[in-house]
Amino acid sequence: MIESRSESLRAIRLTPGASKQVTLKIDPRSLSSVDEQGNRLILEGKYSLAVGGARPEETQAKSEAVFTVNGTAALPK
Repeated sequence: MIESRSESLRAIRLTPGASKQVTLKIDPRSLSSVDEQGNRLILEGKYSLAVGGARPEETQAKSEAVFTVNGTAALPK
């Protein structure tokens, strides 16, 4: 399991009951790990993304998505 990270995002304020479609651009390095040889890799596996007004473990008011990465990809150093 990769440690969770908080990304800096722009706040979007909505009135109760309102919705808005947004696009998130995730830097591949945010999904990467570094192995014993110092190689930075995106590892195959299941990842989850939580979006809300607080850290995921601090609130029930959040949206969550799960996605899968198939294969492993090396990133430049």
